[in-house]
Amino acid sequence: MHSTLTIHPVPVRAMSLPKLWYQNNPVKTHFFNALSTLFPQGENFFIASIRNFENCAQSTSLKEQIRDFVTQEKNHAAIHKAYNRCLTKAGYDVAWMEDKLHKKISFGQKHVPPIALLAVTVATEHITAVLGEKVLQGDLVPEGIDPELRKIWIWHALEEVDHKAVAMDLFLAAGGTYSQLVRAMMYSVSGILWDSFTRMFHMLKRDGLLFKPKTWWQIFGLMFGQKGLVRLTALDILKFFAPGFHPARHDNYNLVVHGRRMLGAEASAGSF
Repeated sequence: MHSTLTIHPVPVRAMSLPKLWYQNNPVKTHFFNALSTLFPQGENFFIASIRNFENCAQSTSLKEQIRDFVTQEKNHAAIHKAYNRCLTKAGYDVAWMEDKLHKKISFGQKHVPPIALLAVTVATEHITAVLGEKVLQGDLVPEGIDPELRKIWIWHALEEVDHKAVAMDLFLAAGGTYSQLVRAMMYSVSGILWDSFTRMFHMLKRDGLLFKPKTWWQIFGLMFGQKGLVRLTALDILKFFAPGFHPARHDNYNLVVHGRRMLGAEASAGSF
């Protein structure tokens, strides 16, 4: 981790959620809305999996990074809880989504070894760091979308890039293995795709859009378009499978500074 970030870009009570905030595109809007519904419970899962092994951190640096990681993830959970309350008010069944994820996480915490749960955290943190990189580079949530929502996703993205190596460093210190990471990544990719798309489909169905041909063309574009998720992220995610992979070796920490500058510019312009 190259910096300590405790910024909280939007006061929780000030949250608002325009109907189609992502370029008037319901699929892109609801894909990111669906991701938001995963974050509060997901962040708490990451914190718990880290805390199971924090005594394995021997260096002062890693101990400090773990404290920063926990602070950042708690802040993410708080802002996305506010985000998700807006989704509930808009008529989407967030309670159903939370119940499904709670059952999945609870099952894993009861029946899966803690080191395997930490491996899932490592894998998921890599996925979110890759997505965060694409946000900060302007490929996802670019200029022109709702500025308040863009601010939240930029803030979240820069912190994902900032702390991308913490879980891996702790996993290695705890004696985790390559085969555990491989299994965790396969599970994480399939799980995130399943959970985010089923939630996105629920929102599109509530809006009366799920079975419209235009919607499915937009879904194809989200996945396979010029700036679709597959083209933007697949190669970077696959790098995780290389033996000896470590996220810190991909030095994109300059994007953290870039993200902070973007937030600062928006604050100066009066959007905070």
